[in-house]
Amino acid sequence: MSYGDQCRTLTALRAVDPAVRAAGVTVSRGTLVRLDRAFAAFFRRCQEGEEPGYPRFKSRQRFASLQWEDRDGWRLDTAARRLHLHAVGGVKVRLHRPVRGTPKAITIKREGRRWWVSIRCVDVPAEALPATGR
Repeated sequence: MSYGDQCRTLTALRAVDPAVRAAGVTVSRGTLVRLDRAFAAFFRRCQEGEEPGYPRFKSRQRFASLQWEDRDGWRLDTAARRLHLHAVGGVKVRLHRPVRGTPKAITIKREGRRWWVSIRCVDVPAEALPATGR
């Protein structure tokens, strides 16, 4: 099945199963993208004659990150220092530097007991590096 076929199946499944609907379509598609990349790499290794290594099932504990590749499902409120996530609510964030440009996508990653958010922005103004004298 291709990524497009799986997205169509996900759409039909969301109409029937409320648990899938609650997870959000963007996060669910992110998992489908990971699956598609794993099988694309598997078939590429098969064609090149390498040892392919069939993609294995990974439990939810092995996934340490979630991605939102568009603005659906999240909103950043820098004044209130909150990240609003669909089906989760407002989460307090500590910004280590001001957000410059227009936020377009986020990745939330778990490392140990802490969670980190990476915000990808577009239209970020360029800054010149300080002169080194060389």
